Amino acid sequence: SELDRKLWKLQRSPTVTWRSPAKFTTITAKEINASNADVVNLHWVTDGFLSIEEIGKITKPIVWSMYDLWPISGTEHYQANGTNLRRNDGYTKSNRPENESRIDIDRNAYNRKEQHWNPMHMVPASTWLEAQTRYSALMRTWPITRISHVIDTQAFQPRNKNEARQQLNLPNDVPLVLFLASAGVHDYRKGWDLLEAALEHVKKTIPDVEVVIVGPKDEAYAQNRDKDNFKIHWHGFAKSTQELAKLYNAADVTAVPSREDNMPLTAMEAQSCGRAVV
Repeated sequence: SELDRKLWKLQRSPTVTWRSPAKFTTITAKEINASNADVVNLHWVTDGFLSIEEIGKITKPIVWSMYDLWPISGTEHYQANGTNLRRNDGYTKSNRPENESRIDIDRNAYNRKEQHWNPMHMVPASTWLEAQTRYSALMRTWPITRISHVIDTQAFQPRNKNEARQQLNLPNDVPLVLFLASAGVHDYRKGWDLLEAALEHVKKTIPDVEVVIVGPKDEAYAQNRDKDNFKIHWHGFAKSTQELAKLYNAADVTAVPSREDNMPLTAMEAQSCGRAVV
């Protein structure tokens, strides 16, 4: 995976997103084809797990559960501040963004997909991802079936808010907003900056609002914040489903300010716990 990430440096692009050139592979198509499986269900395949070429060598029928835009893109998993033009028209020299330079690794990856892949059954979870797939130059003629994510409603169900806060060492007497991001407050796609700006307005009518952040703590950011801003409770990573359910139940509202997202389980899980989502 480290080798795959080093290839990012071949291209200069202002588009901030996770990229996967997928030139390297850990598991081979030979192993998959030799298995007794009737159907291969792909999920997340990148970061050095399966290369584009190796996916193309799989001879068994493939059903692909999509979690982002990577299957229909070049190397990009999302394109929060970019354009859909290349996905919809194909990656050509003429439609490359003017502010990119050096090797066009997106076009290279897209051409490899076009060359090596045959139609697979694509399964996006959201209407947004389904639409993106149907518009895409690579897969618009492929079989596409939207199947929504499912969650365990026994694990995620309403509990007593005060008890949940007590167990998590959170204050009982203030309105709490919950924000979750595995990459923390600097993941542009997850939109912490949008929530932060919105909460400055919320403070005008709800001055005691506080926030619980689930994800890594940014020490520099935490120290440099204006002390007059809303208080942040840095929870760190949730280590179990039970802990996650407590966090949803402890909050008054879960905020999902993503600029782009497939179908965030956080929103569904919070609603299953009887909590509002914005």
